[in-house]
Amino acid sequence: MKIDPQRTDAWGIPVLRILCTHSDKERALYQDALEMMKELMHAVLERVRNQCLSLEGLKNSCRCGGLVTKG
Repeated sequence: MKIDPQRTDAWGIPVLRILCTHSDKERALYQDALEMMKELMHAVLERVRNQCLSLEGLKNSCRCGGLVTKG
């Protein structure tokens, strides 16, 4: 973090310049979190699909929150 020599705010005060980079470890952490979220969403989708199919009176199809499942 340092003062930007070329930019000022509305009152003429120099603004801060904040530079940051993500390390390989941080990128790996983000990728791992993304994969975990994908797995979670697939599990939730499968559970909704199974509950939808188990409802009585539905023979050919079921629509739950935009999800269409053919049985």
